Amino acid sequence: MDSLEKRNTDSALEESTSKWRRRALIIWALVGICVLFYILGFILNVMSMPVSIIVWCVVFVFCLNPLVDALHRRGVGRGAGTVIAFATLILGIGLLGWVLFAPGIGASGQFSSLANSLPSYAQGVMDSMAAAADQYSDILKNETVQSWITQISDSLYSFLGNFANVAGSSIVEFGSAVANTAMVIGFALVISFWIIMELPGINREIYRLVRPERREDFGLFVDTLVTVIGGYLKATLLQCFIIGLGCGIGYAILGLPSPAALGIITGFLNIIPVVGPWL
Repeated sequence: MDSLEKRNTDSALEESTSKWRRRALIIWALVGICVLFYILGFILNVMSMPVSIIVWCVVFVFCLNPLVDALHRRGVGRGAGTVIAFATLILGIGLLGWVLFAPGIGASGQFSSLANSLPSYAQGVMDSMAAAADQYSDILKNETVQSWITQISDSLYSFLGNFANVAGSSIVEFGSAVANTAMVIGFALVISFWIIMELPGINREIYRLVRPERREDFGLFVDTLVTVIGGYLKATLLQCFIIGLGCGIGYAILGLPSPAALGIITGFLNIIPVVGPWL
C-alpha cells in the first residue's frame, strides 16, 4: 500500500515538474522571439540605408539597361548609351521636381493645403453620418449603436486633427527625410551607372563561376528573371505614371481641391499591389 502511494506521489510530482518545464519552455521561447524581433528591428534600422541603395540600384539597372542595350545595337557605345540613359532619367526626375515645387503649379503647397483641410473633411464625414443617422433613425434607435457611431466619428475627427498638426509641425523631419532619400538615390545612381556600363563584363565573370554543363540552364534562368522583373518594374512605373496623370487631370476637371497632390498620391499608392488602388 505504501509502495502504491509512493508511486502515485512520484507520478504526480513528475507530471507537475513536466508541466512547469513546458511552461518555462514556452515563456523562454516567447522571450527569445521578442529578443529576436528586437535584434531584427535593430539590424533593419541600421541596414535601412544600404538596403535602400541596393533596391534603387536594382530599379535603375532593370529600367535603364534595356535602353542602353537598344542604343548599343544601333551602334552607340556602351559608355555613351549609359550617359544618354541617365541623362534621360535625370531629365525625368527634374521634370517631376518642377511639377512638385514650381511656383504657381507646384504641388507642394497643395499637399500642405490637403493636410490642413483634413479636419474639415472629417467634419463633413461626421455631418454625413449624422444625416444618415437621422434618415435611418428607426433602425438606429439603439443607444449602443448611437454610442458607437459617436465614438467612431469623434475618433476620426481627433485623428485627422492630430495628423494635420503633425504634418504642419514636422517640416524639419520632412526635410531630413528628403535629404536622406536624395542621398540614397544619389549613391544608387553612381553605383548603377557603373554596373550598367560594365554589365557585359560582370556577366562574363559570373558565367565563369558556373560549371560549363550548367551554363545554358543558368543563362535561361537569368534571361527569364531579367525579363520578368524588368517587365514588372517598367510596367508598374508606367502604370503609376499614367494613373497619377489621368487621375490628376480628372480631379482638376471635377473641381476637386488639390488635384495635383491627389494625383501624385494616387500614382504612388498604385505601386502597392491589391491594396494600393483601394487606398
